[in-house]
Amino acid sequence: ERAELEAQARAERLDNLTFADLAPRAALSQALGEATLHLVPQSPGGANFALPSKIFSIMAARRAYVATAEPGTPLETATRTSGGGVCVSPGDVTAFADAVEALLADGPRRGSLGASGRAYVETVVDRQVVCRAILATLSGPDLTASLTNLDSA
Repeated sequence: ERAELEAQARAERLDNLTFADLAPRAALSQALGEATLHLVPQSPGGANFALPSKIFSIMAARRAYVATAEPGTPLETATRTSGGGVCVSPGDVTAFADAVEALLADGPRRGSLGASGRAYVETVVDRQVVCRAILATLSGPDLTASLTNLDSA
């Protein structure tokens, strides 16, 4: 599939498009941070129960993304809640291309989306935040107060 895409890009003289091999896991954050904009197309078939985990890595890298997702799906909800990207309807290639072009042309908006996504990751889905929420739910307010006191000691 990659060879076909590379041939199509050459045929259409898309000189601003670069194909690269997957980054090693240790270099993933750096690789994600080097992108101007990320694309997260999602097949509608699995959209009601699947949330691509890469959006959290993209947001942690402070980068914006354009996704395809129907309203109310986990990907659309996470995108709307985080403010880290833009969603368009799956199959609407014109809306997808328009969203990509608009964000490529608007550096400040990309930066704002990236900053919102990063803030979301830090305050909502960070491992410590999630673990504290689980502990608070399972243990009630007494343990939560004890953990808070430990942090300030």
